[in-house]
Amino acid sequence: MFLGYVLLGRGLASVGASTATTLSLAEPGAAVVIAVLALLLAGLVTTTAPGRGAVAG
Repeated sequence: MFLGYVLLGRGLASVGASTATTLSLAEPGAAVVIAVLALLLAGLVTTTAPGRGAVAG
């Protein structure tokens, strides 16, 4: 987690103020989108995985 913030800080320091503001405001939205996609993927994996007593064939 520390590395992510260090890289974000370095990246924001190398761009202009308006771009840095836009990126910092968009970051929570991107995190929400990634979290929703992860939950959907986890749901798909758990619903399509065979059960314990399932017989292959």
